[in-house]
Amino acid sequence: MLEDNIVSSPSNATSTKLWKTPKFWLILLFVGYSAFGWLAVPFLVKQQTIKSLKEIAGWETRIESVFFNPYALSLAIHGFAAQDKFQQDTLSFDRLFVNFDASRSILGSVSFDEISLTNPVIHGHVDKNGQLNFARDFVKTNDSETNEEPSAGEEDSQPIEFAFGLISISNGKFGFTDNRTSEVFELTLEPVNLALHDFSTSQNDGGNYTLELSVGNDQELTWNGQIGIAPFSSSGTLSLNNIRSSSFWHYLKPFSPYELRNALISLETTYTTEFSDTVSRFNIESGSLSLEQIGLAESLAEDSFLNIQSINLGSMAFDLEARRAELGIVEVEAPELRAIKYDDSRINLLPPPDSNNSVADNSTAKTETNTAKDEDNESAPFTWSVAGLALKQGTVNWQDRSLEESANLSLSEVNLTLGKITHQLEKPFNYQLSFRTGETTQSLEGDLSLAPFEVGGHMNLAGLPLNWLQPYINQQLSLVLEAGQLNLNSDYQVALADSGIEAAIKANTQINQLIIKDGKQQDALAGFNNFAISGIDLKMSGSQSPTVFIDEIKLSQPYARAQMDSNGKLNLAQVSKASKKVEAVKKEEESKLALADSSEQSGPANIEINRVILEGGKFSYSDSSVKPVFNTELSELTGTIRNITSAPDVQSNVEFTGNLDTVGRLAINGTVNPFGTKPNSSLNITVNNIDLSNASPYSAKYAGYLIDKGKLDLDLVYNVEGSILKAKNHVFIDKFKFGDSTDSPDATSLPLPLAVGIMKNLKGEINIDLPISGDLSDPSFSITNVVFTAFTNLISKIVTSPFSILGSLVKGSDDISTVHFKAMENQPSQKEITQILKLAEALKKRPSLILELRGQANSELDRSSDGQALSEEALQALAKQRALNISKILTEQGSIPEQRIYRLEPKLIKDANALLVPSMFTIKVN
Repeated sequence: MLEDNIVSSPSNATSTKLWKTPKFWLILLFVGYSAFGWLAVPFLVKQQTIKSLKEIAGWETRIESVFFNPYALSLAIHGFAAQDKFQQDTLSFDRLFVNFDASRSILGSVSFDEISLTNPVIHGHVDKNGQLNFARDFVKTNDSETNEEPSAGEEDSQPIEFAFGLISISNGKFGFTDNRTSEVFELTLEPVNLALHDFSTSQNDGGNYTLELSVGNDQELTWNGQIGIAPFSSSGTLSLNNIRSSSFWHYLKPFSPYELRNALISLETTYTTEFSDTVSRFNIESGSLSLEQIGLAESLAEDSFLNIQSINLGSMAFDLEARRAELGIVEVEAPELRAIKYDDSRINLLPPPDSNNSVADNSTAKTETNTAKDEDNESAPFTWSVAGLALKQGTVNWQDRSLEESANLSLSEVNLTLGKITHQLEKPFNYQLSFRTGETTQSLEGDLSLAPFEVGGHMNLAGLPLNWLQPYINQQLSLVLEAGQLNLNSDYQVALADSGIEAAIKANTQINQLIIKDGKQQDALAGFNNFAISGIDLKMSGSQSPTVFIDEIKLSQPYARAQMDSNGKLNLAQVSKASKKVEAVKKEEESKLALADSSEQSGPANIEINRVILEGGKFSYSDSSVKPVFNTELSELTGTIRNITSAPDVQSNVEFTGNLDTVGRLAINGTVNPFGTKPNSSLNITVNNIDLSNASPYSAKYAGYLIDKGKLDLDLVYNVEGSILKAKNHVFIDKFKFGDSTDSPDATSLPLPLAVGIMKNLKGEINIDLPISGDLSDPSFSITNVVFTAFTNLISKIVTSPFSILGSLVKGSDDISTVHFKAMENQPSQKEITQILKLAEALKKRPSLILELRGQANSELDRSSDGQALSEEALQALAKQRALNISKILTEQGSIPEQRIYRLEPKLIKDANALLVPSMFTIKVN
């Protein structure tokens, strides 16, 4: 037995020695490492990940599987999904793969061959308090930790270097929801693909990267190039394709007074950048930017007031270090601008004054910051240039809803071209602007500089429709601008200088085929065929008085129609419909303008007009307030005014002719000085061959008689020196004759036929001279009132003192209205006979007059020789005889036909104080 035991002992010894060998332990370590790596590590990773996310973030996590290769040092996590404590999906992915590079890590840096994420889905949620779900769940507030001071060793320690062979994200989906405002913002990026190759934080080795993501609806971002972080540097290309404004406008909207309804943004650029303690470099070497389908509105509820088909910015270049930016031609395609003025006078293009205060504050802060930066960089000012602007096929629509009838004006085919613009704003650039109004094209072109502002060029407006002004005319006037077109051709040069406006403008303008109708009756009221102003030369020089020279103003075939209705209302007086409020506002604006003018200019403008021409004017007037209706017309009014000037001593020559009611003639000649500081005018106005029968309606109403016939000539001479008017009015009426009397309540009580008879001479003529004078500066002075008063006084004097007027016709006689007899005598004295014959002479000069003769006897004076009173029969016989004897003297010695003398019944009077007995004459019209 002992031997058996001895024999078996070598085997046991061998077994005992095996576990003591290194090979055994290596095998055991390998098996243990493998078992731990393949089995324990996946289990621990899975359990600890689920546990940690639950404890730290409160997430409920699900992991399908974890795989760890202990030999390749690679970890793969499959089927990861997590929800936060509100059961909201937060993070998921199909596979996370991490491959550690042990060989490179031995050299001192933490290295990974690959970190890749497949089909990740990330949901970011911002709550109403502005907190992101990831920050809410993972960032814990701990004052002690937050305020913990780093140790000296930590401050001095060097950062760990990392190296990555590949970092990639494949087919990712990032969702973002912002609940901070009532309008919830949602954004989804899908797919997201990222590839970063050979990236290292050591010695700024950097790495090559490619980033691709999509926002949906063909919205794509592609970014590739090289990037480093110590210091930060990057170069590459960035491409944005069809990025919609809805993807970013939610965060820009608070800073804008408008709503960007839509826009598509595309960008292509190549760049290089580097930022460190000593270098700040950012260059865009080449790039292009385009915006399409742009819509800008006041709010989401309103239609866009600006729509642009596209904006293209080509050849962009930027150098931050050199402080230089260059931009190619900016092309704007098919912009549509819709400007609206509302009832409260607010214009939609201008934001409310109280809106976006924060924007203003930010802008102010930025301005101050930029100013500080500019001060710091005075040695290297920022330079920029824009190669030009090309705006094509635009439209502009203006709506004025503040009017009673909204104005709606449109410009089409608007094209604007600007030349190169640089930071040197004093350098001029060219501009060309054209647009269509209806069927015609308007254009402006020239050069423009911005600082100081100066613009020059040529303007050509043709066929500009004036009926655009109709809604504005309707505000104050009941007129219809039926037709009319404006033409304007001008060369101009305007500059804003320290002393004021410097301008030199030369122009020709005309208005064609103007037709103005009555807004109520729709009848033609006024107009003309052509109104042209040629040879306009305007010069302004700061505070000096402007000078205006006009070669010719020509008005061809103007016409106007004034009409009085049956109620005595003139159509021209009814065209105004401005309210008192409008009038008050108008006066206030006029006073402000007057004040502004007085403050800006040292004196009135120097005006010179070579000539004013009027051709073929026609003006009619009808009055339905009288019966029959009165109609008159001034036609073929033609004439000139020459040498009109504001110089105080220079006179303008006036010469006009025209026809009155076809057969009448009007002529105006003389001199005027309308712009002189002191008026100095002398005009001679003659009117010939006016048929007075046309004035029968007025004669019937105001005189009580129709006019059977008569011709009127006027010779008016008006002289004005300063404010003093001296005028002579000579009236000549030929063959005037009243017709039938009328029963008019408005007729005067004055015996006008008698006045006419007294004024009419042997030839049937009436000559009246009415000199007038007055002070034009007196507010109560009116030429019409003065002439009317003078004429009324003349008529009153004639009818109340006819024999004084007749006596003025005979030399040496004043009043021949009575013949006096001595007591008991029936024959007049020689002196009285002389007076009777003067009366006869006067009657010969007024053949339309008849004389009524009434003999009288005085019972107190006509007594017998013994003083006895005569009987009534004797007194009547004496009175009759006296009248008969006077009649004989008039007929036999004075040669007055008996048919013109009427003896009236005698009259007995009783006057004890009388020395003579009068016989009375009365004048009547035959």
